[in-house]
Amino acid sequence: MGKLKIDLLNTSFTIQANEDSEYLDKLYGYYKRIIEDVKQIDSVKTPLQISILAGIMLCDELYKEKTNKLSQELNNHNAQNINSSSELEKRTLDKNKKINKVKKILLLLTISIVLSSCTTYKLDKSVWYNLSFVEKDGQKADMTTSLHFVSEKQVDVFVSVVSDTNFIVTPFKYAEGTYQVKGNPKKQAHINIDITTIEKNKDTWTGVFHKNDAMILKSSNSVKIYGKLPDITLP
Repeated sequence: MGKLKIDLLNTSFTIQANEDSEYLDKLYGYYKRIIEDVKQIDSVKTPLQISILAGIMLCDELYKEKTNKLSQELNNHNAQNINSSSELEKRTLDKNKKINKVKKILLLLTISIVLSSCTTYKLDKSVWYNLSFVEKDGQKADMTTSLHFVSEKQVDVFVSVVSDTNFIVTPFKYAEGTYQVKGNPKKQAHINIDITTIEKNKDTWTGVFHKNDAMILKSSNSVKIYGKLPDITLP
């Protein structure tokens, strides 16, 4: 039983297989060369597209290898006048087992990367919130600022103020704007939000976020930590 650590296409994980580590390392090196070839194709950009196309290329290569082996076996059979059809069948079966073993390991690697790539942390359709303490004229209250990422580019900002269980300020749309994300949220991504308030004031919020755990945003006058509301998806 061997172990192989994968670190490709912004994805890191470890797999186990019924092969020694040296053999797995050779397969991994071969797979990485295929990945690099796929990256040269301009129309293939995302990690998911790259890993899927690499898997298809592997299937094509292994299928051709399998059919070539079968053809070679048949030619050898005719040339050497092998009398026993069971002998040919056994030899072909042994070859197929070896090919299938390599095929299974490489396809397992491809599927693992595809599944990891499918685990996304996009902001689209998600809601993040910040709860902060405010006080005015001696009255204490909690102010909630929520970010509604309504699309892959647009975000709406809502604000409400509650004292005990009573709304002092009912939820209203305070601002709207656009956002950009750079980097990998699985590690740490940078986010930039350009907003325009209902009073037509403009501001830029910059910060970072990690997966669905936390987001830190700095505006022109404050720094806030936001958390994602679970199990909520915007229509």
